[in-house]
Amino acid sequence: MIKEPASRKRWNWDKLIYLTILFIAISIGFYYLLRNMLFVVESGQVQFQALEIQETRNVKLEKIFVAEGQRIDKGDTLFSYRIDLGNDDNTVRGDYVREQSIAASAARYRSDIEIKKAELNELKSMLEFTQKERKRIEQEVHLSIYPAEKLSPYIRSEEELRSRIILTEQEIGILERTLPAIGWGMNDLMLTPLKYFTSPISGTVAHLYMTDNETVLSTEEIMSVFLPHKNAFIKTFFLSEDMKYLKVGDRFDVTFPDGSKSVGIISKIYQDTYELPEHYKKFSEDVYDRIEADLEPANLADTVLWDRSVKLQVEITKFKYR
Repeated sequence: MIKEPASRKRWNWDKLIYLTILFIAISIGFYYLLRNMLFVVESGQVQFQALEIQETRNVKLEKIFVAEGQRIDKGDTLFSYRIDLGNDDNTVRGDYVREQSIAASAARYRSDIEIKKAELNELKSMLEFTQKERKRIEQEVHLSIYPAEKLSPYIRSEEELRSRIILTEQEIGILERTLPAIGWGMNDLMLTPLKYFTSPISGTVAHLYMTDNETVLSTEEIMSVFLPHKNAFIKTFFLSEDMKYLKVGDRFDVTFPDGSKSVGIISKIYQDTYELPEHYKKFSEDVYDRIEADLEPANLADTVLWDRSVKLQVEITKFKYR
């Protein structure tokens, strides 16, 4: 009896592909489950407080003398410009229109200065009231009437008010310095001489929005300058249930969009809960009941990396049980 040779068993490729995809899906699901169980993972944004530089009149830029990332001192010349008077013909009608426009602009400058001064006085009054309330709460905390967390909103409010006062004073300075550039005499205004804009603060040029020989409207920003002695920090919002794993001083691994790594330390936790700001919502489905926190670089050597990543979204990670 002749035996036929056994035929080779063919691979079932469909089954192999299905099992491979199933294994990959289970592995990914297990990874994210384990990650969420063992780690606090959030997105954050690198931020830096900056002063936006703009003219309150339409101008034509002649030349910008600084570059992005350049450090500047108060009084350094940032750019040269000419006031844009619009229609520049030699007719009586043209002169009349320009004079009316200039007079209106000068009046607007004076009005803006008075409004800003009124805002400044109101901010100072609010700061004085907040300081008094904070001192009162401090006494009640010492007497154990309130927990220490009761002070957090007052401390945060004081910081915000001081920041707004500084910015308002700088805006008033810019307006008061720009007003003489317009000139109180019509003859000087009609000549549109070359003028120079000097920096009201020391700091670092963050971003240039305009270029040489470009016309800039009064509503447009020309450049932004990082405020002095203000290092970059990461603003993030933690889920309230994660707060039992967090405290000021905790270290987080920070991953930047280009893959660079760093370490951040929680420098401040705000006890109030917030709805996520608009630009954070696309990174999270949980937009309510969030705790705001700030992180600063753990190593001074990483400051340059943080500074150049301003406005970028980063991922921060911490082992829950560390």
